[in-house]
Amino acid sequence: MSSKQENMKDQSLSYKEFDLDGNMKIISPELKVLCRRYRKNPTNAEHIMWECLRNRKLGGYKFLRQHPIGGYVADFFNYSKRVVLEIDGSIHNRLDVKEKDAIRQEFLENNGYKVIRITNSEIEYNIEKVLQRLLIEMN
Repeated sequence: MSSKQENMKDQSLSYKEFDLDGNMKIISPELKVLCRRYRKNPTNAEHIMWECLRNRKLGGYKFLRQHPIGGYVADFFNYSKRVVLEIDGSIHNRLDVKEKDAIRQEFLENNGYKVIRITNSEIEYNIEKVLQRLLIEMN
């Protein structure tokens, strides 16, 4: 197999992501599998949120779900506004998870992304208020 064929084979196994300048980057096969697993097994709150975001339902904005960004997986992502929407369940109240979340959020913000955090209970009990907040934050 030629090196060109090997390179094409490697790329077909990888997930594509775009950097801040719009250049395509190749994502590891492991991260691709993780993204797919998360998309196939959403939490109840993620499912509710996706139904509200998919097909440009929220203000005409296109969202991707479980999308890789710099080695992390964003719950929801809007490329045009560079917004990352993170849905936090009760596990995010643990100190070790809060520390990881802070590192992840700092990385994203330092790379030009706006991070919006919403809890599962906010989505499950007051989705209209969540959607209004998102529209305000997107504009």
